Parts: sequence; structure tokens; C-alpha cells
Amino acid sequence: MYNTIEDFFVDWRHETANTEKLFEYLSDEGLQQQVYSEGRTLARLAFHLSLTTAEMLKKMGCQVQDYSEELPDTAKELQNILNQVNAASITELSKQDNDWLEEKVPMYREPWQRKFGLSVLIRHHIHHRGQMTVLMRQARLKVPGLYGPAKEEWEVFGSPAME
Repeated sequence: MYNTIEDFFVDWRHETANTEKLFEYLSDEGLQQQVYSEGRTLARLAFHLSLTTAEMLKKMGCQVQDYSEELPDTAKELQNILNQVNAASITELSKQDNDWLEEKVPMYREPWQRKFGLSVLIRHHIHHRGQMTVLMRQARLKVPGLYGPAKEEWEVFGSPAME
């Protein structure tokens, strides 16, 4: 958990950059990819990540705009929504002080300290990026390296991909 807003921002800037990077690799053709018929499509998963980020920030008391619940049709629209939500998060959280982190707020039927909520928010991004990379591979889309090189990036380096 985070004891200062700045500590959170160190991770948040890195993680939102990774999420934005992943969204740049989405294509309209791959958005309907899903693992099983009742599972989320790649588009729905990407949209969920953006909407839930805005939702969690609002529950923590930030002023973040409401977004339509209607699933966007294009990868570009999904990317734009994510970028807007991420920019708003920086703007809104920059207004807060370290004491704000300690306060408890109602989150999903229980009280959470905001610093815990921010930790969950980051893990939520990481969790769904992992799911998205699987769907992207199944849709035959390129996947960027986020914490290290992706298979295709090893080839660019002139090295065999690690097994």
C-alpha cells in the first residue's frame, strides 16, 4: 500500500503507460476474440478496465466524468477512453494530500482505506492486461513487452525467445 501520493504516482504512471501501450496494439478485427462463448470479448475486457478505473476513482471521491455503458465499436475509441480516464486520474489524484490516503470510503460493500483502493486499482490493471494479452495472442495480434521483451521483441534483438 501507499503512504504518499507520490509513491502511488511512481507506480501509477508506469502501469498506466503499460496499459496504454497494450491498447495501442488492439485492432478492430481482434475485438471480438473471447476464450469461451460466455466470456468477455477483448473489447469488453478493455472497456471494463477503463470504466472500472473511473468507477473506483469516483468511489474514492475523485471527480471523474461518467462514460456511456455502450461498448465502443473500435479499438481507437477504446484507446481514447482509456487515455481520458488515465489523464483524469492524474489530475484528480494530484489534488489530494497524504492524509487523504488514510481515510476510509465505502468500496464494494465494505470500508477501504483509499491507499488500499489505489493498490487494488493498480493490481486490477495488471490482472486484466494479462487476460488481454492471452486474447490478443488468440486473435493473432502482436503483444508488446511490458515487464520484459515479448517473443517477437527477442527476435528483433537477434536472440532466441526464452522458453
